[in-house]
Amino acid sequence: MRFLRGPRTKEASFPMLQRDGRQGPIWKSAVDPASGRTYYFEAVSRKSQWEKPEELVTAEELFARKKKLAEDLTFFGEMERNIM
Repeated sequence: MRFLRGPRTKEASFPMLQRDGRQGPIWKSAVDPASGRTYYFEAVSRKSQWEKPEELVTAEELFARKKKLAEDLTFFGEMERNIM
């Protein structure tokens, strides 16, 4: 994934506070102009990823992720049983 800078990106910052009150990673979101997909990057470490960082995930999104993972495990488990 390439880094995008300048007016082509729409950014939103998500500063997080750690338990001791210090500021944690500052995640930003931007839209990849080639695909239209939102990606996330951390300003200090320069880490980027397509999936929303755990620090930003709501309880509803976490529940949906866990449900999807369980469905995928069931689906692929059934596929493996059908192959063998």
